Amino acid sequence: MGVVMAAHADFRCVANSDVGSVGNLGKRASGNHPDHGSAGHICGRPRTGSPALHLGTPAWGIPACFRLLSAIRNGACLYSPRQGRHASRCGSAPKGESFWKYFPKEVVSNLTNSWKVVCERLARRRLPLWHHSNPFWRYGAAMLFWYGLLFWMGGIWAVPVFAFLGLCCVFSMKISNYMQHYGLRRVRLPNGRWEKVMPRHSWSADWKFSNWMFFNMQRHADHHAVASRHYPLLQIRGADDSPELPGTYADMMNIVLRPRRWFEKMDPMVDRWRQHFYPEIDDWSAYDSPITAARPDAFEAIEEIFGAAPRLAGWIERNAELLDNLQDREFTDLDLPKGFGPDREYERIARRGLARVYWTYEMGVPEMKDLIAELPAADAKETAEIVRNWSNDKAFQIGMHVLRENLSPAEAGIALSNLAEASVSTVLAAVVADFVDRAGPLREGGLAAVFLGDLASREAYPGVTIELLFVHDGLESGENERLCEGFRKALSDLAQDSLLFSPIPPGSDSLIALPLSELAHRYGKPLPGEIPALTRARCMFECGGSEIGRRFDEVRRRVLAEYRADEFAVARLFEPAEDACEPGVSAYPQMRGGLEEVERAARFLQLTHAGGGPDDPAPSAAAVFRAAGVEPLAEAAAAWRDLQGIT
Repeated sequence: MGVVMAAHADFRCVANSDVGSVGNLGKRASGNHPDHGSAGHICGRPRTGSPALHLGTPAWGIPACFRLLSAIRNGACLYSPRQGRHASRCGSAPKGESFWKYFPKEVVSNLTNSWKVVCERLARRRLPLWHHSNPFWRYGAAMLFWYGLLFWMGGIWAVPVFAFLGLCCVFSMKISNYMQHYGLRRVRLPNGRWEKVMPRHSWSADWKFSNWMFFNMQRHADHHAVASRHYPLLQIRGADDSPELPGTYADMMNIVLRPRRWFEKMDPMVDRWRQHFYPEIDDWSAYDSPITAARPDAFEAIEEIFGAAPRLAGWIERNAELLDNLQDREFTDLDLPKGFGPDREYERIARRGLARVYWTYEMGVPEMKDLIAELPAADAKETAEIVRNWSNDKAFQIGMHVLRENLSPAEAGIALSNLAEASVSTVLAAVVADFVDRAGPLREGGLAAVFLGDLASREAYPGVTIELLFVHDGLESGENERLCEGFRKALSDLAQDSLLFSPIPPGSDSLIALPLSELAHRYGKPLPGEIPALTRARCMFECGGSEIGRRFDEVRRRVLAEYRADEFAVARLFEPAEDACEPGVSAYPQMRGGLEEVERAARFLQLTHAGGGPDDPAPSAAAVFRAAGVEPLAEAAAAWRDLQGIT
């Protein structure tokens, strides 16, 4: 291991000294990026002619062909002080990230980000990528030379052995980088800038013999303080300036490859470091998230999201591009900046009024479909992908308005319901268009898509299940099967990676197709105690010319009328569920008095008192209770739906 770590030190200094036209970038961090220097190396290039020991000289004995591999370790050397560290660079490992997860991301980011910086520098100089000043060509030429020399000297087996030794060096470098900066973060200052790199942002280990062996590499905190100081001259920092590892590098390497033991040892120390240096910060989730390194300029929004909206936090971690929506005019025109009004209450009312009018009145289903129609798509599959991305952006905007109290959860439910209907109907129309292009117009028949459940009653929420009933009549057997199969496939594509819909697993019974003549038989006699599905069923899409939507509604009314006549079946709805869960935040739908029991009570009143109005095919539970004059239950139903929309 000592030989490997010696090579580690050589790689570090070789990269510092041999960057050439880009090696001069290793200056002290400017403090404008959250991870610059807090994790990753700040490469201070030694001055020419310095008498200090320079491990990067050829006399040290490691061939120059390792220089390309050293670029993997020292990707930060190719960073300009203006940029700090590149936004997509993995940098230091956040608390809770194992070395095995950190290693591949760090290697890839070092190479890709170094290449990007070189390209930017050449572009500013108006030089092509193949210009001789591009250091990557020198790295590549050196590697080819040395591999060719090894092949000539040692044969084919010398090549993989040499590559293995180089990868071992990179592996050891990444282990040391992981240990030096694990869990340590720079914080955002009140002025909006990131604090400068300090010794506190690196772990030290003051052990005399191991410092001799590793050329004072364990005094990495002093390198943060004085980046130009050579490694043999690094000084030890006290515990008040820099945190200390519980053992030498050799000791820590014994546990770093075993994540469970590493976390047990280091996570409590990270917590103590945070409490000691930053006692004013209670929630570090935003700092630990990789989204902060990817989008440092949006840290205020990231911190706001992580502090109050775990669901939105998960969204932006999976898709950082969602944060771009906060700069769209559609969002900024509603979320007015602070200070535009005479007082905060005036500003709050203005923001809330604008968002409410836009998302619940102006942006209805027809308006959304018009916007989607402006997006070009070649077929149903491409339409599903485009609509999914478009709806994700809108769902994120709606979620941010709820977070900032510009929309209530109930108002967000209306907006999300409109968004869901516009998205689904557009995808279904694209499937029909593809079918007509291939097989010709539908022959004497029609098909209706009917929302069931929450989408039917316009109570959508993030992660809602697409429950659809495809009712067809007059179509040939082959036509309806192919068309319904196309619907299922396109809707599965729409729901995949969607922020609005939950994924549709293969063989799901949430998408059902049947002839209109079988509707009464299928839904006329539900299981004892089961809520009739047709109590919330709304036709949202039709194709063909047989007025199948109107005919479906007639059958629906007849089926519910027959169900009402069965007093025993209706009475079973009034009985409480036998499998109720214990009360809890995550169990609110199934617990006693929870959302499911409230829905059962609402459907009982709907069937016995025609609650919600005879013309409403899918009344919400709150509407049913209000029609029956039971206001406390209406408030309870609304409260459960609000909770469903924000959890």
